[in-house]
Amino acid sequence: MTGASKEPAWDVLVVVTSGRAVGHGQRLRDHLERRGLRAKLHVVLAPRFTALPSETDRDARRAAFCVVLTAVRGADETADEITYVAFPKPAFLGQLPILSPKNPQEAARAIEAGRITGDVSSLAERVAARIANIGG
Repeated sequence: MTGASKEPAWDVLVVVTSGRAVGHGQRLRDHLERRGLRAKLHVVLAPRFTALPSETDRDARRAAFCVVLTAVRGADETADEITYVAFPKPAFLGQLPILSPKNPQEAARAIEAGRITGDVSSLAERVAARIANIGG
């Protein structure tokens, strides 16, 4: 073997950190696969983790894009809400995340965070578009 391939092993790694978000993670993976993307799901059930388990960390390093889902207590304190953070793999070691993109190229590489309200298909659509825009 002459060297590691630069092609990502996965287009999208979906990491779920809460049992209440597992169904959303499965549906997101399925929507991404229907869009022709290679998607993998990892469930990391931990109330607070500071480092990913080694297998998840390895797959995250080999993915072009990651989406992390978790459940948080809602504003009304009676129900959990599913939240997400979506971000592309850095183009180079040490690249800082883009929080406020100034142009379309930066927008494709920016961090996106929010709440999932309803179906995950709109999130899957945005992730697929961003991967197409970054060439992942």
